[in-house]
Amino acid sequence: MRHYGAWLLAALTLLVLLPGSDTLPLIDRDEPRFAQATREMMERGEWIIPYFNGEYRFDKPVLIYWMMRPFYNLMGVNELAARMPSILCTLALILVVFRMGRRFFDAVTGFAATFGLLTCLQIQIHGRSAVADMPMVLAVTLSLWALYELLIKPGATPDRKWFWVLYLSQGLGFLAKGPLTQVLPLVALLLYRFALWRKPLPWKNLRLHWGIPVIVLIMAAWGIPALIRTDGEFWRIGMGKHVVERGIGEINDRRTFVFYYFATAFLSLCPWIAFLGWGWRILRREWTPLNVWLLSFLAAPYVIFSLYATRLPHYVLPGFAAFFLILAQGLKLRREDADGWPRVFFWVATSLYGLVALLVFLAGLNLHLYILPAIPETSPIFWSASAILTGLILMSLAVYFRRMRYVPAALLLVVCSLPILAVSMRKQLPAIQMREVMQSMPAETEFIAYRYSEPSLVFYGNRRWTVLTSLDEVNQKLRQPGPKFIVGIDEQIRFDKNLRKNYARLLIPKTGSILTESEKVFDGLFDWRNRGFELGRNTGLNYARSEIVGVECFYRR
Repeated sequence: MRHYGAWLLAALTLLVLLPGSDTLPLIDRDEPRFAQATREMMERGEWIIPYFNGEYRFDKPVLIYWMMRPFYNLMGVNELAARMPSILCTLALILVVFRMGRRFFDAVTGFAATFGLLTCLQIQIHGRSAVADMPMVLAVTLSLWALYELLIKPGATPDRKWFWVLYLSQGLGFLAKGPLTQVLPLVALLLYRFALWRKPLPWKNLRLHWGIPVIVLIMAAWGIPALIRTDGEFWRIGMGKHVVERGIGEINDRRTFVFYYFATAFLSLCPWIAFLGWGWRILRREWTPLNVWLLSFLAAPYVIFSLYATRLPHYVLPGFAAFFLILAQGLKLRREDADGWPRVFFWVATSLYGLVALLVFLAGLNLHLYILPAIPETSPIFWSASAILTGLILMSLAVYFRRMRYVPAALLLVVCSLPILAVSMRKQLPAIQMREVMQSMPAETEFIAYRYSEPSLVFYGNRRWTVLTSLDEVNQKLRQPGPKFIVGIDEQIRFDKNLRKNYARLLIPKTGSILTESEKVFDGLFDWRNRGFELGRNTGLNYARSEIVGVECFYRR
């Protein structure tokens, strides 16, 4: 395992993350924004300021766009090229965690920790997403490893290479996702020094008088030109709105509760959180500086983001490496060592996962029997998701019963289900349903969105869109000459709010649509039929809002 473990993990990472990544549509709202911003930077010959839909995009720093750019040049502008930076950063993270586990413990523990990290549900999602999270997670993980070697590891003077690992990671991490890369290690150190271990640390080993200038130099190489060219807007909006305001107020009306991350851990860390009791027993048995540091490393993002007003499940990803390095030590325990609540917790968690997998499968069956004629190819989304969850459950059971020979078969079920899920989700995205018509429109066409303005329209249409907020504005546009392409929502049915209310009529779908005929977006407008417009109707899923949507478009070439 020591000699070939890294190669095996690299192959497994690509096996898990590549299938379906080329056909899975870019999921609103973040993925299309990052992917399109890179395209627009390339079209402008721009290296400093990201743009989206022709306007400044201040949400994140520039590193992820730089990383996507060479893949666009090599592979074209497509979903796989946009996702390759995250996939490769996940591959690097997997190899780093394996090296950490091997260095701290042994090769088997390192392999177990890394395999658990790779196959947990949140990494399955974000490890392939075209967003900035995985470069940041990699940078934070390297920083926290370097801090252990510089401050906590007992013994001789630390190797100078850890100085460079720490400060280069800190600088590049800021270019990936802002100051979070600096805040997380600081909070982890405070937890370790003043709450969990409470012993002095050799702070001089950090050589801050040399390290801080390294970070500032990396940040300034991009940050100063960006601030100058935008008259400081990148700081005021990027930091003020997207960091500070998210900390004091929810975005997009998301309502959560104080224990949100502990509840969503059952989703994010599925299925391996079922072994939580094994990790707890290890910490009780081996309260060493290393394990206390790993616990601080794990706790830091939970502490920070539990106090943060905006909460999303993936925000705590930087702590996952520590979680699995603690959990993997549980392989040392015999099954009888985990008697009591750890065993009860395992079976309760696994049973809940099994129940969820069954309910997801039944939801797909219900769609197939009653609603499928109206929303084609929707049932495979649920069935493949159920198969993925089933595969993860089977893996955890194989580990629990120490039947490791069954793990590859369970993993194969997950890998084979991913392309089915990707293809099925692709067919339900309205932007892809309208893509051919959008791209066939003349170059001078004016593209207008009313009530449906998801970023996927911008990416898949590759045109600039004007968003209107009233039918009067739409009417005015209709009266103007020239080619037009106008999109609007006919009706929305939220899965979490009003699906039950609409369930009865979903069972008796209208011809070609599950939506009522009483409220069409463009009915009553200026007489567009006599103005040369063609009408198209599409029924699909808006993944960003978890709703069924009927999207109407009408266009004149």
